[in-house]
Amino acid sequence: GSGFFFFFKQKTAYEIYQCDWSSDVCSSDLENPDDIAGLHLLGTAYARKSDYINAEHIFKKELKTDPTHSDAYFNLGLIHSQQNRLSEAKDDFENVIRLKPDDAQALNDLGVINHTLGHEAASREYLSKALKARPTFKDAFLNLFELFWNSGKYTLALEYAYNFLKELPPEDSKLMVEKEKTIDR
Repeated sequence: GSGFFFFFKQKTAYEIYQCDWSSDVCSSDLENPDDIAGLHLLGTAYARKSDYINAEHIFKKELKTDPTHSDAYFNLGLIHSQQNRLSEAKDDFENVIRLKPDDAQALNDLGVINHTLGHEAASREYLSKALKARPTFKDAFLNLFELFWNSGKYTLALEYAYNFLKELPPEDSKLMVEKEKTIDR
């Protein structure tokens, strides 16, 4: 007898990334289930669906394939932060910093996590390092400013604000700072 055979092409990583988030995706949809880029996109797809269990599983699988893939650690840190698993998130972001010491976003996130855990000195250190890595990083500046301001270190907070605003290009700054003025009067 004659029969009909249907051949289904497996999805590429890009097709999975672009897929309808209401549909289910799985690692078997990848052309190569050990492909780092494909796993990363698949983990990102799960995370965007707020399916943190599968996203975490995929990112950990990605790290088994390539333990130096800092983006997988970063995304695990985001997932663990979202789930309030702050000790794990801290470890994840520290792994990012181990691999990419000047990753300003990871340094900022470590500052926020340490603040939440009550480790103020570590929080200041990480936020300062984030600003050193990227002097115009607004999130790190705002977090450090808030840390100083809320702990009553108003002069220090204003000094950071002054120095930060000097670093911004004029088109990014709504407030123009004159270099000859000082914070302390």
